[in-house]
Amino acid sequence: MSARCGETQFAAIDESSNPASVLSAPSHSSSLEEVAQFVRLHYGISGTLAKLGSERDENYRISLSDGRERLLKLTHVLEDPALVDFQTRALMHLARVAPELPVPRLIPSLSGDLETRAVGSDGRTRRARMFTFLAGAPLSGFSPSAAQAGALGMLAAQLDAALASFRHPAAGHTFLWDIQHALRTRELLAHTRSAADRQLCEGTLDCFERRLARELGSFRTQVIHNDLNPHNLLVDPANPDELAGIIDFGDMVSAPLADEVAVASAYLLTASPDPFGTVPEFVAAYHSIVPLQAEEIAALPQLIALRHAITILITNWRAAKYPDNRDYILRNQHHAVAGIQKLCSLPESAAHEQLHSACASVRP
Repeated sequence: MSARCGETQFAAIDESSNPASVLSAPSHSSSLEEVAQFVRLHYGISGTLAKLGSERDENYRISLSDGRERLLKLTHVLEDPALVDFQTRALMHLARVAPELPVPRLIPSLSGDLETRAVGSDGRTRRARMFTFLAGAPLSGFSPSAAQAGALGMLAAQLDAALASFRHPAAGHTFLWDIQHALRTRELLAHTRSAADRQLCEGTLDCFERRLARELGSFRTQVIHNDLNPHNLLVDPANPDELAGIIDFGDMVSAPLADEVAVASAYLLTASPDPFGTVPEFVAAYHSIVPLQAEEIAALPQLIALRHAITILITNWRAAKYPDNRDYILRNQHHAVAGIQKLCSLPESAAHEQLHSACASVRP
């Protein structure tokens, strides 16, 4: 199926921010009437539209009269077209090699395009894609359990196993949310007003620079989802221990595979009152399908702390810059602070022992 682009017109968008960074530019909002017209013209469907929260893109849930639902994603005006193609082709790859995975599927336009180009009257281009809308409820709305963490570990490993064979020229792009480039966030420290939080982040970055930054470059790498947070994970509301889907592939990047495990673990750490949360259960389940190497397991506590640190720094920076979207941007802020505090209270040797013991208990 072709991933070529069609073309239509949206109203001009006034964008005066630095075009070098999507994260440093405000998101925009098209009118519902404009989006509805676009959907009718290019996809031949109509229904009730609801705008969903997003960091960069515009996302619209479309409820059709026959009960089906769709998701329309309009990329940020400054998003590199190569990165949109990267995401599109990754989903095409997953549809071919792992059709059983519960991830969104692309729906072609009436002309057979998987991406439709929308050009504003100012000449700037956005790309639109239509997806299936996965049934389920966000994991963020449910109490955590060891069974849930185990199910997530298996699903995350299945996803990464399928992505291991995927290649794309844009996979190695530099991205601020990429843990391997965490030291770039030092320049954002001043935007975190809390001195205590700033000190936690600075200490975490210092530790990474001293102990792991160079070593991480030798870890095995591949394309990863890079954002397995509870808002991007769906569960069956009737059985929250059953994972129903993974959504939002907008943060994908080629990075150390251990980073994938660390990102998901960061959220599992704070979801439970236990000192290490349900991280050991998640890591063991992941390891049972995609065996982790000894150095990857050993690096996880530092990588988890690093994920929390960059979450604090990036979200405080963006919330100060765009107060209108502050609530959405800061939705994970308190979890990130609590996560670093938990790791600081847990001896690193104890964390290593729990992880190695958990992985030794399963047979890959």
